Amino acid sequence: MRDQADSGTDQAPIDYPRLAGASRSLVCRLLAIAENRLDLLMVEAEEERRLLFTALLLVCAMVATALVADLIFSTLLVVWLWAVAPIGTLSCLCLLHGGAAALFYRRLVVLQRDRAAFSATVDQLRKDRVCFEKIMS
Repeated sequence: MRDQADSGTDQAPIDYPRLAGASRSLVCRLLAIAENRLDLLMVEAEEERRLLFTALLLVCAMVATALVADLIFSTLLVVWLWAVAPIGTLSCLCLLHGGAAALFYRRLVVLQRDRAAFSATVDQLRKDRVCFEKIMS
């Protein structure tokens, strides 16, 4: 048998208790990071829920008051202009309301496209991934 010194490789004996301690420490840190990220996700989910509920209440109030105002205004215009041009009046009101609905729909689409839910959690997870890639390489 060849001596280890003859082969030119000097290998230190593996310190299993130290390796186990380092592994345990790494697992504890990973669990702490995961717990922090889960806490952040829960906080953001609660914020999103509250924001959505508030927005829905405001939309309901807005729709109710706008509907009453629109009905009164449309009735006023139809009564006032009925003798002059009943079909023209109704056609103009139809175009006005259709245009407003299209405008609101467009705004809703833009609002949904620009909103990024849970962005802080996603950013933190992305930073964690980059950090772990640096550690592992």
